Amino acid sequence: MLPKFFASLNSLVSIPLKSGLFFWFGGIVAWLYDMIDWVAVHHQLSGVTPVPQLLISSEWQAVWNYLHNLKPEHTTLLLFTLLFVMMLSNVIVTRLIFPTMRFLEGYGWLWKPVRGLVVKVVDKLYYAKRTHEYHQLGNPAKLSASKLERHRELENEQLYLLPIKDRLPTRLGNVLRSHECRPTLKYGLDALICWPHLWMLLPENVQQDLSNARQNLDDALQIWLWSLLFLIWIYWTWWALPVAIILMLVAYGWALQAARTYGKLLETAFDLYRPLLYQALRFPLPDDPKTEVGMGQSVTAYLLRGVKEGVNFENV
Repeated sequence: MLPKFFASLNSLVSIPLKSGLFFWFGGIVAWLYDMIDWVAVHHQLSGVTPVPQLLISSEWQAVWNYLHNLKPEHTTLLLFTLLFVMMLSNVIVTRLIFPTMRFLEGYGWLWKPVRGLVVKVVDKLYYAKRTHEYHQLGNPAKLSASKLERHRELENEQLYLLPIKDRLPTRLGNVLRSHECRPTLKYGLDALICWPHLWMLLPENVQQDLSNARQNLDDALQIWLWSLLFLIWIYWTWWALPVAIILMLVAYGWALQAARTYGKLLETAFDLYRPLLYQALRFPLPDDPKTEVGMGQSVTAYLLRGVKEGVNFENV
């Protein structure tokens, strides 16, 4: 009962955010907020001016009069134009999801030496201290329940902590890159090269789980982008700034959680279904874990460049 309730609540919250409805509604509210003469409203409510008057600020009165005097056919055309702009903006934002993800991962927006400096500073101020704490905890068999939980948290972080030369300046970038690097580290299979081929071989239910996880990540990124665009309404009202910042922080947190889930599912797909890739390519299965990395590197080279040296097809 509760899972269904929270799923419905999540839909009620996320759909307006990711579709842009909240963005446009906020714009309308910001515009009305700027249009209204709040001093006149105060006077009207307090009885200073008992005679009703137009509660529109002087700079907006000409616009209000123009809208008020529009002919019905012109009003229809204006509403149709606004609806078209809303639909077009949603299409554009949807197409910008991937560039947004690359930006939030830390690609391209920092000069490489500066990016390396940021990574080193973050490592010194954050990761180095946590690594030291992890080693200081010692044997997990001798730890209390609270310290054991902390040990497991730090151990999982250490497991996915990339070498400093491979890190990106953002947490989102490091989460996704660390999961992408795991198949190479464990099996010699480059995830970026082998993933499209493995995807075609996965069972339908596994593809659906991965698609849902990736959609959750895309939804969070789309909400983040709409939240960034919400800053446009600062032109009309100051409160658009805190609303946009809060939504961007929340959406980034959602994106981190979704990225961990998606990355873990991607890694698990390689863990469980990589033999299907060998079989489909007619490569012999590795004899043991020690030789698998070399075999995986051969598969990667074969798929990337068509390298045929050392490749022997298995009779099916």
